Amino acid sequence: MKPIFRKLISLMLTLTFLLALTSCGGSDGTGMSFVYPIPSEPSTLDPQVCSDSAALTAVTNLYEGLVRIGSDGAVIPGAAEKMKVSDNGLVYTFRLRSGLKWHLIDNFSGILGETFKESFDASLTSRDFVFGLRRALSPATSSPEASSLYVIKNAEAVREGRLPVTSLGVAAPDERTLVITLSSPCVDFLSLLAQPVSMPCSEAFFNACKGKYGKGLEYTMCNGPFYLSKWNGGSSLLLKRNPDYVGGSDVLPYSVTLSVYPDESGYVKAVAEGRYDAAFTGAGTALSSGFNGMNVAEYKNTVYSLCFNCADETLSNLYIRLALCSSFDRSQLGISESFAAASGLLPSCCRTGGESYRERAGSADFVAYNSEKASSYWNTGLTSLGQSSVKLTVLCSSENEKTVRRLLQFWQQSFGISVTVTAQVVEPVDLQKAVAGGNYQIALAPVTASSVSAAASLTEYSPESGKNIFGFFSDAYGNIVHSAFRAGSSSSAAEGCRTAESFLMQNGVVYPFYEISEHLVFAGNVSGIYANPAGTSVCFASAVKKD
Repeated sequence: MKPIFRKLISLMLTLTFLLALTSCGGSDGTGMSFVYPIPSEPSTLDPQVCSDSAALTAVTNLYEGLVRIGSDGAVIPGAAEKMKVSDNGLVYTFRLRSGLKWHLIDNFSGILGETFKESFDASLTSRDFVFGLRRALSPATSSPEASSLYVIKNAEAVREGRLPVTSLGVAAPDERTLVITLSSPCVDFLSLLAQPVSMPCSEAFFNACKGKYGKGLEYTMCNGPFYLSKWNGGSSLLLKRNPDYVGGSDVLPYSVTLSVYPDESGYVKAVAEGRYDAAFTGAGTALSSGFNGMNVAEYKNTVYSLCFNCADETLSNLYIRLALCSSFDRSQLGISESFAAASGLLPSCCRTGGESYRERAGSADFVAYNSEKASSYWNTGLTSLGQSSVKLTVLCSSENEKTVRRLLQFWQQSFGISVTVTAQVVEPVDLQKAVAGGNYQIALAPVTASSVSAAASLTEYSPESGKNIFGFFSDAYGNIVHSAFRAGSSSSAAEGCRTAESFLMQNGVVYPFYEISEHLVFAGNVSGIYANPAGTSVCFASAVKKD
């Protein structure tokens, strides 16, 4: 065949393919394909283990828990169609939808056998939820979010290896009934069941993966609105509408491509140019509705805070931290008036029992500005350290350099030659990596809520958490936040969380400065894409795109 004919045939096939894709869409905007950027390729799509934003977004769309988070932030039915709670608030009984299935793809033949479509039972039952929750709490899994499930009966003892996983308070009386027993009431329990860590897991499929569950296309079996159709390493993930999905509403898109694009600073421009249909911007991005023909949804999920690494030799000293916190007046640091002053470590998106946490709890207790106390704390700290002076470095991004340098002036004026403090300006992504990895002394950095639940977000700083960015390990704090987590009413949960926030602040672990937002931007002809209130994952099941 001559080259010109090969090129012509190739062009015709390409056009046919493109026409096939566009023809999937209806005049109402349904059946369309979407492209969305993610900052990195997920290391795993194992719901019980994943933690990065790219994986959380993929898992939220590929799996279906007992419940989901709706577009308004409220908990809505997922795989469960009915629920009953006992009078004492300890026993949750769920009735699963009829006809739930795992979606099977041809790629499973390598691990399930050539005849797996006939031999493998794809029915999704309550036993899959039992196994998923047991996996989440098993010491062998090392789930980073396991502590959020400690309210389940015997959960903490199971995680610590003191009891077998069969002791966990979950049971499957029949294939469509799941019973979860708590150790104490928890007003946020339903929102916790919408997290990836609470997703179902097929024991038969998990065992067949032999340690590779969620680490590739052939090791990812889905039950959500979409299934994983392709995994192009380092490039993209293709999610297609799941024909086996049984939910409360139809899945509207034909497909969603999660495209790896590390340059998050270019997301807005890429959406404006039509390369992506939507994107999540970094915290603090200045946008307004209709920006460049785009629509914008705001998520108040981040508080820029002065973070102290309590694992550092110098900053492990309580008195040094208290001296630093009480030596300045936040209102005199030159923070832009366009930013709302933080009322505590938790941002406005957080809730207790489905209600606004910040509105119910009010402001947490800050360390008060008091120059005399600051000097006293400082001298006591130096004496206990056995030092006459200390050296400190404050990490910040360029947008906060002026604020940090003003802060350094306060410290220099208060402590004189006994402190040498340097501001180190780094890129925003490097700042976040340094704080997440504990590679800092002091940092003015964004602290983003990990969950819509106020109590769940605060558990990240408890002793057993593997994500404690402050390096602060206090049993007293752990007891406070665990009590808040187990509160039986919204008011008591809010007060408990406020006490926990105040404990961190009064111990000089963190000093919140101002609240900022992340934004979900999408093209003017796109709607129905939304994130949960904390902005930790994005849902595409209701997305539409009109010409």
